Amino acid sequence: MEAKKILKILILLMSFSLLLNKAYSQDDVKTEETTNYNPILKLSYLKNTDDIRVLKCTISARLKGKWIPIENADLAFYAGTDSLVALGKKTSDADGIAVIEIDKEVSLPEDEYGDCTYTVEYEGTENSKAKSKEITIVDIQMEVTLEEIDSVKTITVKAGKKGPEGEIIAVTGEDVNVYVKRLYSDLKVGEIYLDEDEGQGSLEYELIPGDSHGNIVLIARFDDHDEYGNVEKRQTINWGTPVSYEIKDTPHEIWTNVAPLWMTLTVLIFVFGVWYHLILVFVRMWKIKKIGKNLL
Repeated sequence: MEAKKILKILILLMSFSLLLNKAYSQDDVKTEETTNYNPILKLSYLKNTDDIRVLKCTISARLKGKWIPIENADLAFYAGTDSLVALGKKTSDADGIAVIEIDKEVSLPEDEYGDCTYTVEYEGTENSKAKSKEITIVDIQMEVTLEEIDSVKTITVKAGKKGPEGEIIAVTGEDVNVYVKRLYSDLKVGEIYLDEDEGQGSLEYELIPGDSHGNIVLIARFDDHDEYGNVEKRQTINWGTPVSYEIKDTPHEIWTNVAPLWMTLTVLIFVFGVWYHLILVFVRMWKIKKIGKNLL
């Protein structure tokens, strides 16, 4: 008994010390975060289905060996190189993320090839350094066509960009990823290669489950391209297999949470047998003890 008490006390002391160390380390990170840090900015670009450009900046700092997001950081977004066009200011959230949308009607300072430089600036505070990050993106137009060709569901993608004379030239030799929107993430179903002639490619679509009506959301996207960033087009179409979301009674099977009847009876018989023999042993021991006392 004494050994068990000592073991319990030691376990409690170790748990308490671990909690104290964690609390102190968190306090140290918070103190360092508010007194001195060198922030890092990450800037990404997305052109969505509605041709709205979205700039996303993530600000963080490495403190005590961990990357900590910086909250409530004032970030200013600009477009251009020589003469900057102010796009707006945003404040980072608890994850250190600030997002700004640029409407398609906004005139951006692009060069003759459609290149535009985007910049995000963090002025810093008395306890942190000022930082800036810029990316240069080539604006492209992407078209996605969904059609049945000889009873085969086909996804066709075509992309073009601005030429030096203002003409539209084909985007060639590139891969466009195709996804189907799922609950938690996008499911990749294939890639489309844009040929060298027209900047166009196709992919045959295979049936996968959709919603209760068979609708799915197809996404064609350039993912983190060095020149184009992220460019995507989404379309909803009735190309999926209808799935019923009606909750049904769970069958009694081995792989379900409800065991089949034969398994339940087998377990009950084993349990009953074990307890029967235990009780029989105790009864016989009691009789032996009683007989021993009578003999004395």
